[in-house]
Amino acid sequence: MTTTDEQAIRQVLDTYMEALNTSDADLAASVYVNDGVFMPDHIPTSSGTDIRGAYVQIFDTIKLDVEFHYDDISIHDDLAVARTHSQGTLTVLADGAVVDDEQNRELFVLARRNGGWKIASYMFNKPF
Repeated sequence: MTTTDEQAIRQVLDTYMEALNTSDADLAASVYVNDGVFMPDHIPTSSGTDIRGAYVQIFDTIKLDVEFHYDDISIHDDLAVARTHSQGTLTVLADGAVVDDEQNRELFVLARRNGGWKIASYMFNKPF
């Protein structure tokens, strides 16, 4: 693992976090490889061009204000695995209800494509 690779991966995930916090479906989809896979809680798995639509659906329902904390980044040639956990708030747009203790564990698989890193597969779940 090189420091440059780890920094590049952190930048991708920081951009993804920005997309979540600004409800930007285009930005969220842009950090995925073309055939990427998104496995969210409570809605079906999305892949490829369907990923943007999944984020539109999510952002039409909730507003996030979360921060990622990096647990581990492992790089193996042109693949990397990043584990993070996040904390923040979630606002339900339909009624304005706020969850002050929104927490998730995240698992990202990233692929190096054309010299840059992008998300190949991503899933998250709630910690116990």
